[in-house]
Amino acid sequence: CEDPYPAGCDCEDRGWWSTVIQGQIIFYDPADLAKVAQGTLAANRPQPYAVLDLDPYLYHLTSTREKHHISAIAYDRANGRLYIFEPFGDGDKPLVHAWSLTGSSTDTPSIVPPVMLLLNN
Repeated sequence: CEDPYPAGCDCEDRGWWSTVIQGQIIFYDPADLAKVAQGTLAANRPQPYAVLDLDPYLYHLTSTREKHHISAIAYDRANGRLYIFEPFGDGDKPLVHAWSLTGSSTDTPSIVPPVMLLLNN
């Protein structure tokens, strides 16, 4: 029976969990994802071309092993905004980070750091 942990890992009591959990946006070529949906490309073939670490923009993180970095995400195509919800960012209320996306559909998008919005419940 093979050891389920990677060599050198001191995570015997943690199973598959990594040593650090990170909030990220992972960018894939939409054409590759369309090929997977059409069945002309294997699901494991698309590879990300960029990764954006969201942690420097989050307010509630208290540990590198915190599980819930972000929750819901919505895109407003008309205004070029990406809304990312951060649970518990303001006590028990979420924060909404509003990111501006620039560029055309043929360009690699440029992402402007977010403006934080507070939700009043």
